[in-house]
Amino acid sequence: MFDASAELNSFYENHVRLGTKLRNDLAGYRDLNLQRITDGLKLLGEKNGVVYKSYSEYKNQGSYAMHTLNQCDHTDYDIDVAVIFEKDDLPAGAANARMRVRDALQEKMKGTNFSKDPDARKNAVTVWYSDGYHIDFAVYRRRTDWLGNTVVEHAGGDEWTARDPMAYTNWFTDQVDSKS
Repeated sequence: MFDASAELNSFYENHVRLGTKLRNDLAGYRDLNLQRITDGLKLLGEKNGVVYKSYSEYKNQGSYAMHTLNQCDHTDYDIDVAVIFEKDDLPAGAANARMRVRDALQEKMKGTNFSKDPDARKNAVTVWYSDGYHIDFAVYRRRTDWLGNTVVEHAGGDEWTARDPMAYTNWFTDQVDSKS
């Protein structure tokens, strides 16, 4: 029987797998926009005469985090990032929290070449690149409950909902590890 594994691996590496360079490029766009959030919150605060604190940490999510993001001709790459703020550093309303992140991005993106303005959607704030890809920033807050437990909540829809930003990624990674 003919062994086609070398040809299949070559095809996978050259036509399916995202590759280190493109993956690093996408990480650079993520990092640039994370800095835009921080800088935009500072500028927004200066305009409003208040201090807006930035996120405490971020987590890669989705296909980028799970290394399942593949090459495609239309370059519609979807990079998902959780930005986690401390509870007191965001507005009380989930929609208002997403709008503050959107406003911070807009503040820093004036005059840049994007296909449209950042958008505070139902589950995330999206930055649309003219090259086709986009970054979704899921907004989270961290607080301590009355028992002293840390609670992380997602600003999805109209309400804050307790959610682990790494639950799906961790589940996927555990499945891959257990079946490999």
